[in-house]
Amino acid sequence: MDITKPSKFMMALLKLESKIKTKRYSSFCGKLGLKGNEKVLEFGCGWGGNTAELVKRLPGGSLLCIDLSKAWIDFTKKRLAGNYPNADFISGDIRKIASQAETMDAIVIHHVLHDIPPAERLSTMQALKRWLKPEGKVFIQEPSKAGHGMSLESIRQIMSQSGLEMVEKQEAARFTFSAYSRLA
Repeated sequence: MDITKPSKFMMALLKLESKIKTKRYSSFCGKLGLKGNEKVLEFGCGWGGNTAELVKRLPGGSLLCIDLSKAWIDFTKKRLAGNYPNADFISGDIRKIASQAETMDAIVIHHVLHDIPPAERLSTMQALKRWLKPEGKVFIQEPSKAGHGMSLESIRQIMSQSGLEMVEKQEAARFTFSAYSRLA
């Protein structure tokens, strides 16, 4: 299955799933501690489950959604129905998109990193880090079960190699949440 080219059935199924999981997205976004005036990059917005929650929490800020899939970007734009002028969208490989260097207060990665081929994870994180302000944070939540996900240690290693250090962590039965800032 190519996650960058979802079928209509997959999109409909995920739209239904995201309605069911609204509380989960709200809970995740609540962990970020956003004040509402930040510039946030959502990496891998997919069908927009977190996008809708994030943009509501940024009335004086902005949200930039980047996804490899044009189909997902189009789906998420339609889902938000133009109600949020503070949201922008870019489709493409983060490693090839011209970076707006050090402009983002936060980068949000929710259940995306584990889908990136292992050989591309470090270069992807290095590309994302270029967008981050010196005092900014990267927030990441990934599934952690064997066979589908990543361990907290695997995530920490990639972040460390990218020049980021862990400043917060939470581990649960099925996922890990962690926050990172630039190494001093």
